[in-house]
Amino acid sequence: MNANFAGVSDNFISDLAYRLTFKNLFDGTVYWDPWQGIDKRPELRKMLEPDIEKAYTLTTVGTIVPIYVDPEIVDLTKQKTPFLDTVRRVTNRGKAAVYNRITAKPSASWLAEDAALTESDTTYEQKTANIKFLYSVGRLTGPSIPASKEYINALQQEIKNHSVAVRLKEEKTLLRGTTNAGDDTAIYDYNANGYDGIIKQITTNTTNKGGGEIDVATIRDAIRQCIENGGDPNLMVTDWRTFNKIKSLLQQNITYMDVSGTLNYGIQAINFDGIPIMPCRNMPNTSSKRVFLVLDMSVIELRVLQDLVMEELAKTNDSYKFMLKVYEVGIVKAEQFCAKVYNLA
Repeated sequence: MNANFAGVSDNFISDLAYRLTFKNLFDGTVYWDPWQGIDKRPELRKMLEPDIEKAYTLTTVGTIVPIYVDPEIVDLTKQKTPFLDTVRRVTNRGKAAVYNRITAKPSASWLAEDAALTESDTTYEQKTANIKFLYSVGRLTGPSIPASKEYINALQQEIKNHSVAVRLKEEKTLLRGTTNAGDDTAIYDYNANGYDGIIKQITTNTTNKGGGEIDVATIRDAIRQCIENGGDPNLMVTDWRTFNKIKSLLQQNITYMDVSGTLNYGIQAINFDGIPIMPCRNMPNTSSKRVFLVLDMSVIELRVLQDLVMEELAKTNDSYKFMLKVYEVGIVKAEQFCAKVYNLA
């Protein structure tokens, strides 16, 4: 829907949202890509320091929310998001991520001397993915803040908890998101207002194990499919049970194959034919529904209109209500460069 109220256009509003977290960065700027050693977040933080200082005071201006670990509270729901940290984040001005793909190359031919010259053209297609909007809303009663002051900053603690909730949902949707209510909920995470994640977007190179176990031949075949379709796979992702099964498969080769590994941003993994395998708790983990992904990370990215911000909501009683939000969409620019093995034991 194109809104235009009081002379303010949709483009103007989206531009304000963009500038709130990216200031004057050009549209399409990669500000986080661990594979290429790109990290512009310190630079962004310096530009946004005035806003960051306001993050825990509930001002009416949206502010970047840093996440700090509070050692005084044991979080029984703690869950890491290792895969999210491997995906490059790219600025996106506007409410849609638009990109072009080459679907057919021009030809080249040997010809006779002075032959007629016939041109051949490159074929392009344009793809669009709409930005989606993720929120986490919190509230504290007025008395709860002074009552807990001697023990903890309750407001700061709740902001941290909600920012972690956003982070977890980001990774789960990126991997397992679906907008189809009929998809298997053991594999997919349904939300009509979300987007289709990586598992849903990969449709070309797929292997159905029908409840069977992962094996070395299946992994190698999935890697081969990616390469033969133009990909250069550099990361594999699965659940912890499948990860442990692969470790046991490789154990017999450990005397001549180095299966230990650390990704260049500190995350532990094991290597298979030179490609790291990462376990992730946000992958499907139901018997006969598990999934193994082989990914070319150069074609996977989060397009971000506005990164994580916190804003105060209207005060209607003696309480502090706030929201954390992020505007983004996950895209696989060339799904045929990746592969999935699904319905694993």
